[in-house]
Amino acid sequence: MNLLPFENIYYKTKLKAEEVICRLNEHVGPEKPLLSSILVTGSDKPYEGEIYGKQFQIRRIINYRNSFLPRISGVVKEEAGETQIFVKMRLHLFVMVFLSVFCVFLIGISVLIFCKEDGVIFPWTLVPIAMLLFAFTMTVGCFKVESKRSKKDLKEIFEAETEG
Repeated sequence: MNLLPFENIYYKTKLKAEEVICRLNEHVGPEKPLLSSILVTGSDKPYEGEIYGKQFQIRRIINYRNSFLPRISGVVKEEAGETQIFVKMRLHLFVMVFLSVFCVFLIGISVLIFCKEDGVIFPWTLVPIAMLLFAFTMTVGCFKVESKRSKKDLKEIFEAETEG
């Protein structure tokens, strides 16, 4: 099991590449500007994003706030009579940068505390480590919940099987 907030998934389907793109178009609406996505709720399509040629960048439309919602990008290729779809799920770049800075800060604080305490561990010295574990657990947990839903949706849209 992958314990990091990103995934690479390969789908194989008997559908032609054009049919895969057509089905994806049926489930993906245009991406809304930030303000309108906050103020306007509801959409007839479960995903929003862009499809260009045989590539796509989408994200699931949700009616709640989740900063760890996967950004889904993919490429559709036809080979040997079947269509392969390579999908990447990643965190938003801003979220990755923020979490990296936050974790480096917490690790730095932890190192300073342990260097200063001369081997004596007080309960308060474990707070930065607990915060780091909480941030990691929350990030991976929230990401995996959303990615599991998207993987299921994409499998149904593509009428596909996943590979390794």
